Amino acid sequence: ANDFVDGMSKGMICAMVPQAKLHRRSAVLACLALGVWYYAAVMFTTPFARRLDEYLKSAEMDKTMEKPPKESKSSKKVPQWLSELDDLGFVDSGTYRQFIDTAMEMGKLDEAKTWAEKARVEGKPLSAEDLQSLISEALTKDDAAAAQLWLEQTLLKQDLSTREKQTICFLAVFLIARKMGFQVLHDILETHGEQPNHWIRNKSRWLLEILRATRSGGLERLGERLDDALQVGVEADHSVFRYLLYEALKVPDLAYVTKWFDKAVLHGVVPETPIVNHIIGEVAKIEGFAAAEEWFEKATSAGVKPNVYTYKYLIQAASVEERDPEKWFRRLLAAGIAPDVVTFNTLINAAAKKGKLSNAVDWFHMALSMSVRPDMLTYNMVLAAAAQAGDALAAEQWFDRMSKDGFVPDIVSYNSLMKALMKTARTRDVEELFWQMKMNSVMPDVVTLKTMRWALGRQRVKELLSDADLLAEQWSDEQMAGVALNTGLVA
Repeated sequence: ANDFVDGMSKGMICAMVPQAKLHRRSAVLACLALGVWYYAAVMFTTPFARRLDEYLKSAEMDKTMEKPPKESKSSKKVPQWLSELDDLGFVDSGTYRQFIDTAMEMGKLDEAKTWAEKARVEGKPLSAEDLQSLISEALTKDDAAAAQLWLEQTLLKQDLSTREKQTICFLAVFLIARKMGFQVLHDILETHGEQPNHWIRNKSRWLLEILRATRSGGLERLGERLDDALQVGVEADHSVFRYLLYEALKVPDLAYVTKWFDKAVLHGVVPETPIVNHIIGEVAKIEGFAAAEEWFEKATSAGVKPNVYTYKYLIQAASVEERDPEKWFRRLLAAGIAPDVVTFNTLINAAAKKGKLSNAVDWFHMALSMSVRPDMLTYNMVLAAAAQAGDALAAEQWFDRMSKDGFVPDIVSYNSLMKALMKTARTRDVEELFWQMKMNSVMPDVVTLKTMRWALGRQRVKELLSDADLLAEQWSDEQMAGVALNTGLVA
């Protein structure tokens, strides 16, 4: 039995010896592997970390330099050591953003694009918040190239809907349209599989702001920006064409006025009545009544609805050229438009210039019959008609009526009455009217002195001014001589 036990013990010991050797061998191999891993970590990650720190520090130093760093060929590529660091898995999405920010601060768009592309390929693309932040920075710097870069990166994101992309890129789209043009924006969107009309069709407000910013470039440049927008489908509204037409009228350039009016109608925008009235007024002054009539027909054919001011401009133009202003007054009534005091003043003024007092009085009474209350200008024009006709009695009657109707005669009223008295050689009445002006604190002007000189002579006018203490106060000898010279009167 003892021999059996000894035999078994020896057998078990012999079996355990190889197993112990095996465990020792595994432990040695594990230690060697751990040593190799530690050596690799020390040899690779430490230099990379040091190089990364040096890279970021150098970027910070470059940013504080007065002169921007020159772009070199190597700067457009990702540094090899950073690529190796990325291959080892030490670069996460936050690190990519840091690299992009550094490249952007150094003005290296190509490098920033490379990092963005690499991040996307590695499955760590920029988030929507990152892209929106980068676009905001581009707008702050007014950098359209940067805006284009981040617009394109946003368009590449498959996990965003078109609506979400539009929200993120709203500012980038505006900046590109403003600085590069709508055609460039259209091409970028189309290249990336987007439907440009969904992005730019209803951007009339943007177009208006862009045109305002382009104002200093002149009408030709404004036309170029308008055509750039219209050709890619931007829908210009009334505000856009109103702005362009007013800019052309300021010059004035009637060729551009005609061009933009026709373009507005072609794109389904009928210019508003106020701007058309302004056009007719300018055309009447520059090219005459016939051209103004043509514009009226052109505008109404396009769908413009004339108002009382439209006809007022035409009545004024017809009055200036003595081309039957009453015709346009009749057309105004036929159109069902109620005339206002300005309309009647225009007609009375036309009659006054011809010295047709009866016509002026008829227009005055017609205004009253149509419940149009005359104003100060209305009375002065009837007075002017009486003066032009040389009817002193009528002039006195209308002067008194003006006062009874609650209007205080002004210098124009006194001058008209004095002119009527002068034409009938009522010199004493001219002097009395002068003293009445003095009593009512109405100071004589050049027209007053001209009329008095015709009626009384230079010496008598000088005596009256001296007696009224106005010679030294307002009219010196030199000024009196100037009045004589400027009016063509002799002493």
